[in-house]
Amino acid sequence: MSLVYCIRRRQKGKHLTFSEREELEEMVKQNNAAPKKEKLSQRKIAERMGVSPATLSRELKRGKVVFLDTYLREVISYSAIVAQDDYDNKASAKGPHLKIGKNRRLADKIEECIIGEKYSPYATIEKLKDDESYQETPISVRTLYNYIDQNLLLNVTKKDLPRKGKSSKRKYTRVTRRIKDIL
Repeated sequence: MSLVYCIRRRQKGKHLTFSEREELEEMVKQNNAAPKKEKLSQRKIAERMGVSPATLSRELKRGKVVFLDTYLREVISYSAIVAQDDYDNKASAKGPHLKIGKNRRLADKIEECIIGEKYSPYATIEKLKDDESYQETPISVRTLYNYIDQNLLLNVTKKDLPRKGKSSKRKYTRVTRRIKDIL
């Protein structure tokens, strides 16, 4: 029979919440204030929080702050707010990077085709397929439409497109169902 050492059960792969970070901050403060014989190791704190020691170690690095005590000595501690800010900052950089971001020549050619020559995004992609700048960074028609929707091209808006940003309306036909009795 195995023994469960942690107080609570956590789901694997989940990040710490802000309330858990605040709880950790309180544990670290109490641990720093305790006498040396009563101090808990990182493993013991990890067991009490229900996380792995590696997770706790990374979390302590993330929220590391240096305070000055009353004798002007540096005391290393943990701040939940610093850790949460760092987590939010790193989480904001998730996701794929813009394909067209490094290829300014391609963006200029796309703008010229759509604004100057009044091409649609599909026609623009078809025209630029043999171009050297397009072959460096090929993008799909859907990606080009997404860039236009997100205003990532400087001079191109939905108003510059041939349909002026209008969505196509699908015509629905009402179908009546008839039940046939088979005798």
